[in-house]
This record gives sequence, C-alpha cells and structure tokens, in this order.
Amino acid sequence: MLVAIAGEFMVLDRVSQPLVLASLHEPLVQGYALDALGLGDAEPPSVDEASQFVESIVTAPLLERDGLGLGRDVRLNGHGLTGAGVVCAEELVQLSVFVGSGDRAGAAIRSARIRRPSRAN
Repeated sequence: MLVAIAGEFMVLDRVSQPLVLASLHEPLVQGYALDALGLGDAEPPSVDEASQFVESIVTAPLLERDGLGLGRDVRLNGHGLTGAGVVCAEELVQLSVFVGSGDRAGAAIRSARIRRPSRAN
C-alpha cells in the first residue's frame, strides 16, 4: 500500500503474501485515517508522482545484514526516506518505508506495533 495523506506521500507498506496483507489491511488503514483527521482535503498525487516516489525508494541506499531468524534484515535511509524490511530466500517478505529520516522514524520501524504513519517522523 502506498499512502498519501493531504496530497503528500507518507508511507509505503508492502507484504509479499495477499493473506497477510488482508489481515493487516484494517489496522493499517485505521492508522492512516487517524493521521488524516483534521488535515483537510487535497488532490491525490498522480500516478506519475506515485511512480516517482516508488522509484526514489528503489534507488535509496540499502543495507542488508543477517536477521534474527531465517530472513535477512534490510534497512534503507536516504532520499528523505527511512525503511526496514525482511528478505528470505531472495523474496522481499515485508517492507515499510516512511517519509522522513532520523530517530523518530527509526524508532517506529523498530517497534512491532502498528502505528500512525506520522508517529514515524
């Protein structure tokens, strides 16, 4: 899911399995909705803008290291983005990328709880 709130991209959440996404969909959308409260209306970004945003994620510097379980931990920090995910057997299993960088974004990534995207910045 690529989420824009008040016309600005906030977060990209990706999971590789549709059933997992289905189980996460409601709590994630609730968090996004909380962020959107009181921000007013804005035109949604265009498909071209979404493509450019995703391209900035793809080109951000990536650090990969051994994980605690079967997978490998991946982190990205660059282009105004902070993200973390898991790769297992050459498959990107999970990835969350937040707009912004720094300690608050990193703390949100380390947390296992689903939270409002704005709490990541």
